[in-house]
Amino acid sequence: MSFAEIRDEVGNFQSYPSAKVNAFYRETWDNCLQAFQSTQWAEDNTQAFERLILTNFSHLLPAVGEPPIRGKNLSRRIIDPFINVLRQLLGPDQFDQYQAAGDRMVSRLQSEHGSNFDWDMVIREPTAQTVVNDVLVHISQHFMKMGKRRRWMIDMMASGMPPAETREEQEWQFGDREFHMLVDALYFGIRGALDSETDRQVMVRRYDEKNVARLYTMLQLLDRDYMEVMRREGQQ
Repeated sequence: MSFAEIRDEVGNFQSYPSAKVNAFYRETWDNCLQAFQSTQWAEDNTQAFERLILTNFSHLLPAVGEPPIRGKNLSRRIIDPFINVLRQLLGPDQFDQYQAAGDRMVSRLQSEHGSNFDWDMVIREPTAQTVVNDVLVHISQHFMKMGKRRRWMIDMMASGMPPAETREEQEWQFGDREFHMLVDALYFGIRGALDSETDRQVMVRRYDEKNVARLYTMLQLLDRDYMEVMRREGQQ
């Protein structure tokens, strides 16, 4: 069935008067979606590293087939340009090294768990978040001139997003607020770690005091830039 035919069938089923049937539909649809995503992931493990990074802001993406809401969601159209941004910030050689490490981790988990393998196993892997944090600490050096980096990322996203196919997508834009939504989500976990003295010392042992101090400064710059964006929008 085509996507349009599936949506028509879903629409007809949703209109069925039984609340129990509708509840069953919602549960079954969620299970089907999870099964599809797990199957898709199992068939394509070449994007392991990217998927780990995307997990940090996946909660901001609308459900598949749903339009993004400005101020609440990030459009799924930003995924490819974001990966390109990440590749440029890391450099192609280091990006490929992280990519290869992610693929090795997934291949190992697939061998260990066989048909029971799913993406949640990757998320729960102890080294998975460490890999993400390594990347975020490394690229923080590129955000020390926050306004310049914000404008650069906005340009990169705008030029790299595929064409919008719906009116809602056409109205959605990646601007100053969306930049902050994205970067805040990326660094949310690290920010919490810096607030804990125990976790901060763990980070110091891994990244050294200088890099952790730079990370802390970068987050302060991010907060100041957000306040400046809000002040400027308030004057418009």
